[in-house]
Amino acid sequence: MPTYQKFRVGESNSFDPASFPELQPCLQQIVAQLNRESAGPKTEMLLSFVKDHRIKSQLVADHPALANLISTKSLPLAVLEDLFESSRTNPSFRNDLEKFVSAYFAAAPLY
Repeated sequence: MPTYQKFRVGESNSFDPASFPELQPCLQQIVAQLNRESAGPKTEMLLSFVKDHRIKSQLVADHPALANLISTKSLPLAVLEDLFESSRTNPSFRNDLEKFVSAYFAAAPLY
């Protein structure tokens, strides 16, 4: 059964945050909720999960509350998950999206 992709990302498309206005509010909500948790590798764990629905087992063991928050859909991750899923055939888009999210979280800052 084919899956429906919310975003159409072609193999030659470039990531431009202005093309995805729903991304900014999503990231703001994620930052607000992640900042309620104790320090940890938040960006690494979140990106790993939204890209591949996996978090390294050592990170889960070291930061169980954070792993639970990320993996139980308590955070509004749908836009990020959809963008990463829709761009599976476009590594450049995915890389630029990942860089954008990392830079956003670095500027937020997460603590």
